[in-house]
Amino acid sequence: MGPSEQGLYTIRLPQLKSIPKVVFTATKESSTIWHNRLGHPHRRVLQSLISSCFLPVSTKLSSCLCSSCQMGKSCKLPLKLSAFHSNHVLDLVYCDVWGPSPTLSIDGYRIFLLCVDHHSRYMWLYPLKQKSDVYTIFKNFVSMAERQFSTKLKSVQTDWGGEFRNLTPFFTSLGIVHRRSCPHTSEQNGTVERRHRHVVETGLALLAHSNLPQRFWHFAFDTATYLINRLPSRTSSNKSPYQHLFNRKPDYSFLRVFGCQCFPFLRPYNRHKMDFRSAPCVFLGYSPDHHGYRCFDPATERVYVARHVRFNEHILPFRAPPPPATPPPAYTSIFPDPPPYTTPETTPESCPAAQTAHSDHQTASTSSTAAFPAHSSPTATSSAHSNPTETLQQHVPDQLHTHSFPKYHPTCSTASCKLTPQPKTYRSLQSFSLLYHHLPWSTY
Repeated sequence: MGPSEQGLYTIRLPQLKSIPKVVFTATKESSTIWHNRLGHPHRRVLQSLISSCFLPVSTKLSSCLCSSCQMGKSCKLPLKLSAFHSNHVLDLVYCDVWGPSPTLSIDGYRIFLLCVDHHSRYMWLYPLKQKSDVYTIFKNFVSMAERQFSTKLKSVQTDWGGEFRNLTPFFTSLGIVHRRSCPHTSEQNGTVERRHRHVVETGLALLAHSNLPQRFWHFAFDTATYLINRLPSRTSSNKSPYQHLFNRKPDYSFLRVFGCQCFPFLRPYNRHKMDFRSAPCVFLGYSPDHHGYRCFDPATERVYVARHVRFNEHILPFRAPPPPATPPPAYTSIFPDPPPYTTPETTPESCPAAQTAHSDHQTASTSSTAAFPAHSSPTATSSAHSNPTETLQQHVPDQLHTHSFPKYHPTCSTASCKLTPQPKTYRSLQSFSLLYHHLPWSTY
């Protein structure tokens, strides 16, 4: 036992040597070095990594622009919404050219010019054969718009395409401000670009529904522009561009299904009095210069503009007819057909067994005849049913199943029997059930 202190035993441990203190330190690097080490991450990613993993950083994150990041990760910047608001028609007009189309239209067009008024969002579409026609078409558009709305065109916004560069002297002479988008920055001209998409998608939907060939694309796009101008727009307080521009509601009763069958009044085109008054045509939209319909005659490849037209909107001539309905399969019985009934031939007298069987059959027939006495009915009725065997044979249906004797008589040898096979009918219970329903009641 060891010494105790205040009732407790103490243990004397050997004295331990002191261990020198070691400090684990690392050299702190700048945030730029860590940015380069980690593969040029985003500023927020680097800040999160420093705070969560306690990276030894000597300085705060640098706000300098990394040239390597710009060279490898350059992208377009987001654009703010334009604060420009027009108060009158023709304060600003957006213009752009779509095309070329991979399919030449029926009239030889490949591109079209679209003009959008910023105030009303009303659109004008002009099909063109080549881009050089933009100069002439746009000058005519300016003259028409200024005359119709009694105001001057103030600004035009386009891209810096070659078709619009030729218009710069024209704009300068009239005092029109030509606003141009930066090169390869179509989003600055986004209003007309979105209208391009709307027109093309609506036109393709019309072509798909009517199944018209793609060579009618400019009729479909022209009709799409006509319809979009008459649809309500959220940017115009749910008013259509047509109503916003002309201050009256459009006439929706004038609309018809694009690509449907129509019958225009063609009597003025007849060569003689025996020609038909009309012909089945295809509706191709609305004429921009007439208050009428455009009707295409597939037989003559001619387009008529007519006001007196009758429509069959349920028939689309270019759409393939639905496949004919498949007739239901014919009923097939699972039971085989009964063998054909063969008339018994005369039994040869050379076979004694056959003569015996024949005499037995006559005796059975005589007894069966006697078993059925005559009724006390009129003479005609008695004569009709005097022989029940004949009555039974007359009312037996042909569908009854039959069973035949073997080919040779059982009492004769195969080699010596000259009996011709005489099938004899044995009717089952089901056969008698059918027979019961076929016999007249006077028989019983």
